[in-house]
Amino acid sequence: MKFKNPIFFILVCVFALVNLADAITAMFILPAETNPLFLIGGGIIFLDILKIIFVGLMFFVYMKNQFPTNFNYFMFITVLVLGSFIIGVGVYSNVLGIMNPDLVAIGAEMPMKEKITQYFWFVGLLYILPVILNLLCFKFYEWSKDKAQIKK
Repeated sequence: MKFKNPIFFILVCVFALVNLADAITAMFILPAETNPLFLIGGGIIFLDILKIIFVGLMFFVYMKNQFPTNFNYFMFITVLVLGSFIIGVGVYSNVLGIMNPDLVAIGAEMPMKEKITQYFWFVGLLYILPVILNLLCFKFYEWSKDKAQIKK
């Protein structure tokens, strides 16, 4: 079997596996879950359906393997790499909760507003800010690459 884009395929598979691990480990710490889609959206089934749709979308993008610009392709790679990282940190956090039920009990007592605030700080610092900076760096590169003199 020949892959259209082996690196992108591996990134999509890692992303899918990390999401699967997150879905499984989250089942054990539901009282302490902080994801706003879980808290506001109606529970774990809703969140799992969204994960399946998003992972399916990434596999669809891999199968199509066509991107309007280099920036769009770079954006998908950034989303997969940083998304796998942040969800992996979530899996680690879930495992810590599984191993320490006292933490789950403390998290269960937190008000929903505080859970959502903490979640957005976490996601903002570890995902959104790096994505914005990464894509901004690529745009600066793209805008200036023709002006730079690079010795080959």
